[in-house]
Amino acid sequence: MKLSIRLVYLFITLQLLVYVKAKNIAESLDISQEELTKRCDKLFELIDKNKDGILDHNEVVDHYDKINLILTEKQIHSELVQIDINGDGVVSFDELHNTLVNSSPEINGSKYVDSLKKRFKAADKDESGTLDSAELSLLINPGKDEVLMEIDVQEVFENHDIDKDGKITLEEFKETSGQDFASSESEFSFFDTDGNGYLDENEIRQIYDNEAADSIENLEEFFSIFGEKSITKKLWDENMDDVAISPITDFGEVIRHPQDYRLDIGENKNENDVDTEIKAEL
Repeated sequence: MKLSIRLVYLFITLQLLVYVKAKNIAESLDISQEELTKRCDKLFELIDKNKDGILDHNEVVDHYDKINLILTEKQIHSELVQIDINGDGVVSFDELHNTLVNSSPEINGSKYVDSLKKRFKAADKDESGTLDSAELSLLINPGKDEVLMEIDVQEVFENHDIDKDGKITLEEFKETSGQDFASSESEFSFFDTDGNGYLDENEIRQIYDNEAADSIENLEEFFSIFGEKSITKKLWDENMDDVAISPITDFGEVIRHPQDYRLDIGENKNENDVDTEIKAEL
């Protein structure tokens, strides 16, 4: 279950937005006001595929999906580099096991190793005995693969469904989650979407749909900037500060490091660039 990770990420994001709001947006993004305006102008042009001066829903979603795809690629590449000890570009089971055990020695043990082997085999789609970046992506994101998701769901029930009746009650969850009373009750309530006092298989599977739900929530957050109005260039300019730190800019990273997202709206920023621009403005 990944709730705690998601909550930490959400908390960090909210803290960042509070910090940014307290300062000048351009300054918070380590960029000059003039450069911020230029980059937002170019971003609008890139998203506006049909060049009608209005960003429709499909254009925004298309841009957001591309940003997310690049983010995923970067994350998977980073994971692969860390795990691929011999540098051959793929991940063996031993490399994966050793990396995980070194980072969390307490998770080692025959039960854990068997579980990891099962997942590794399911992710190894070409049966090569190693995982390439696409297969590693499935291992890390089991919700994208039915076989891996089924393994995860079944293990959730094995670990939490004490009486094996196909349901996880609050009492079972508290006993097996290893958390304090308040934390386990709060987490259970989040998962128990129908509020009937137990978790069934459908609710466990919904946990793996959180990524899609997060995407919808992020897009709704962006569109809420403009209310019910069409996103014209004029409205975009009037709300530029909010746009600059919105989900479609990966909360400002697209503005600061556009080349990392393969967007031709400017060069990646570094500290020397920032000092030069600030001095120029002074």
